[in-house]
Amino acid sequence: MDGAASAEDRTGAPSSGEGGDLPSQIGPFRIRRELGHGGMGSVYLAEQLAPMERVVALKLVRASLRSPEAIIRFEAERQAMARLSHPNVATLYEAGTTDDGFPYFAMEFVPGEALIEYCDARNLSLDARLHLFLDVCDAVQHAHQKGLLHRDLKPDNILVTEVQGRAVPKVIDFGIAKALDEPLHAELRDGAVAGTPAFMSPEALRGSRDLDTSTDVYALGVLLYRLVTGLNPFRPGQRQVEDPEPPQRPSTQFRSLLPPAAQAHAARRSVRVRSLLARLERDLDWIILKAMENDRQRRYRTAQALATDLNHYLEERVVDAVPATLGYRAGRFIRRHRLAVLASSALILALIIGFLGTTVGLMRALEAEREARQAEAAAELEADRAERVSEFLVEIFKVSDPGEARGSTITARELLDRGAERLDRELRTQPLVRGRLMGTVGEVYSNLGLFAEAERMLAGSLELRGGTLPATDAELIATWLAVGRVQSLQGEYEAATKTLEAGLELLRSDPAVAELLAEGLVQLAALRRLLGRPDDAEALGREAIDVLAPVADRHPQSMASALTGLGWFLTSVNRQAEAIPLLEQALAILTPDVGNDHPEVAILRRMLGASLLYAGRYEEAERELTAAIEVQRSVLPASHPELGESYSLLGQLYSVSGQSDKALTWLELALETTEAGLGSEHPTIALIIQRLGLAYADQGSWDLARAAFERELAILEAIPNIDDRMVGLALNNLGWVLSDGLSQLEEGERILQRAVLIFESGNDPDQDYWVAISRWSLANNLR
Repeated sequence: MDGAASAEDRTGAPSSGEGGDLPSQIGPFRIRRELGHGGMGSVYLAEQLAPMERVVALKLVRASLRSPEAIIRFEAERQAMARLSHPNVATLYEAGTTDDGFPYFAMEFVPGEALIEYCDARNLSLDARLHLFLDVCDAVQHAHQKGLLHRDLKPDNILVTEVQGRAVPKVIDFGIAKALDEPLHAELRDGAVAGTPAFMSPEALRGSRDLDTSTDVYALGVLLYRLVTGLNPFRPGQRQVEDPEPPQRPSTQFRSLLPPAAQAHAARRSVRVRSLLARLERDLDWIILKAMENDRQRRYRTAQALATDLNHYLEERVVDAVPATLGYRAGRFIRRHRLAVLASSALILALIIGFLGTTVGLMRALEAEREARQAEAAAELEADRAERVSEFLVEIFKVSDPGEARGSTITARELLDRGAERLDRELRTQPLVRGRLMGTVGEVYSNLGLFAEAERMLAGSLELRGGTLPATDAELIATWLAVGRVQSLQGEYEAATKTLEAGLELLRSDPAVAELLAEGLVQLAALRRLLGRPDDAEALGREAIDVLAPVADRHPQSMASALTGLGWFLTSVNRQAEAIPLLEQALAILTPDVGNDHPEVAILRRMLGASLLYAGRYEEAERELTAAIEVQRSVLPASHPELGESYSLLGQLYSVSGQSDKALTWLELALETTEAGLGSEHPTIALIIQRLGLAYADQGSWDLARAAFERELAILEAIPNIDDRMVGLALNNLGWVLSDGLSQLEEGERILQRAVLIFESGNDPDQDYWVAISRWSLANNLR
């Protein structure tokens, strides 16, 4: 039991819980009575005397359990509570130590009832219960964003109090919470299972240490099951640790109840049995079962995703958990547009009145007819668009039907190509539908590393929708940014700059969507750095973070992206001490939101690995880079450029740490992978070749090193407006190999002189450093 709980209704007369007298005072708190006790602590109702007077719940390690394990767990709970600040989480006020050296903390006293008890005692409707549950999801999402898993979500740990006549749920008891980034406390007993078994996910029941946000989502699913039905989702003895059976479908179990029991459960929800069954079967069955999937990859990944589907259900919108059949979508459409349907019905009535012979009635009938036709036309247009999108997607995926595929393996690329081919010739009378689908197909092409195809589809999407949608439409601007990103990934830096600047101009004229503005700023900052404008790059990166700061809780992925962009810039200018904390902060934000196996998390871990590498922290860098590669190999195509960059960085790590054989293996794999995805002249290839040339030189393979640096230089010099420092560094490396490795002193001197001129004429903040490098190489050559 947690320190925020009110135990007056459960414990009766106060007691010490251990047969002893209650302490009269602990620190600045006067003890009134014991509220209850749990496995590790006792909770007292107390009055804080200073520096302010208020009633609190005071939690203290129980005298009989003051073991090292108890102290560690208690301290972990205190740390967990200190991270949180949310209206639906009990507030930590103060922490301290008793005279005999044991920790305590004071927190908000919640004079409430457990969630389901509160709802049943007041016969709350399903909608009222779901709105309370949405507040709980919001609190759990907040904890996840702060890097905490609760691990013991159950009705007794969610108390409902009333504030100014409004029910407010409070999540309590973080006694076994676990940090997502690192343990808050050691799991002190091997094989120990922490939590309440009835609410634990299959992986938690097995004692897995690899838990993520979907573990709490599972517990929320069990809680929702009980909240809406009053029933346990599992039959007695059904919960097996190994190969567990899925829970019973809520409507199926409710339908099996005897009539008196079913009526009693329905009455507590202020609804009839038939209506409750209809609501369960319509959407709630699907939502609950998705939250309680045994396979966590198929669950909602976050509490926010679960809440979003519940909100869609309450708003009569399409729910992601439900199979998207045409009949289901049509039903959702009719419920959401009742007014249009009623208007059509009103037309019939108006015509009848008109035939009764009054002029006023006739005029009203005509007006009603006009309005009904307008409403009907709008409804038909939306329904037609939805049907066309559905038909298009069905036709694309029909290729994977066994009758069509005939035993062949259908790849994602083949599905996309089939869709793109159809879009080139179909839906020409529906430019908005066709444009939206082209944008979607283009984004997927981009995610697969097929950038030329992505740019064609995204540019087509812009052309089709640009003349119809307002210039400030968020979806249209998102496509602008996607085009710029794809152009940049293809090395079309000037075109990408113009595209992104145009998109940002639209956003700044009406910055309604902070995350889009921040995304554009991050992309443009990366281009500015690449094109030798580091001051602009840093300013843009910091502006992106400032834009997102007021809405960071609502857009964690966008904030993680902005922090990553600035961190990567700082890495590129050798400011690792500033870069590493930013990248670590981004990882702590992103991982709870999307999970450890998300491609964006892998990219972020790679960037962190690179920054650690340049800071000389090789073991940490190797851990991050290998973790990134493991995820990317499982989710990306073998020729994806992101995978090639990860291979390249790992190769560089082995090169600078003296493991030249490993370095060559990874760098040659990086070159092969990236060439397969981007071609042989892409700017990214230049960086891999540079690292490969250094590795060849380290092994004394001077001819191979020379060929590598000459190829790098040719690629860089073909890029308009490229950062001169990159060209200078390539010249410096080539001159060094010619002079020191191949004893071609005259040619080496000529190349090194070019490098000196470039560095001396530049405006890089580290200009003196690069001039010193090239002059040292030149002096060494002349000697």
